[in-house]
Amino acid sequence: IRVFARVRPMSAAERKEDKVSRFVLTGDGIRYEDKSFELDRVFGPEDTQEDVYSACEPILVTCMEGHNVCVYAYGQTNSGKTYTMEGNYNT
Repeated sequence: IRVFARVRPMSAAERKEDKVSRFVLTGDGIRYEDKSFELDRVFGPEDTQEDVYSACEPILVTCMEGHNVCVYAYGQTNSGKTYTMEGNYNT
């Protein structure tokens, strides 16, 4: 099992309200308030869909070879699941 996390860019509405991200990306994980999480890979707001695909490509190749795999996007409402899976249609 590999665990990746992605912090999506702030939305236009969030930027307009001068909101600040409470996530801190570390070299090998992510920190949120007083909790730290060690992960296999963390993608920041500047990472592209290509970066995410490159990290997931071995899993997808394994799937195409007929093995069972699972790519799971998890998070609360408006946390960036669709953004992670589909990207930004405005770019």
